Amino acid sequence: MTNREWLESLSDEELAIVIGGCTCCIYDDIDNCADKDSTCCDGRLKWLQAEHRET
Repeated sequence: MTNREWLESLSDEELAIVIGGCTCCIYDDIDNCADKDSTCCDGRLKWLQAEHRET
């Protein structure tokens, strides 16, 4: 099993913990990042569950 295959086997919640950084976060700008009701993991989880948009 490659790392890619392992990543594909993770649940959204597990993957949200593994990946980091703001690029893969639903709160991808500084104004939303300070939301006190969410965590970085929450933002990544919401990003994983959102429809993909080409940039």
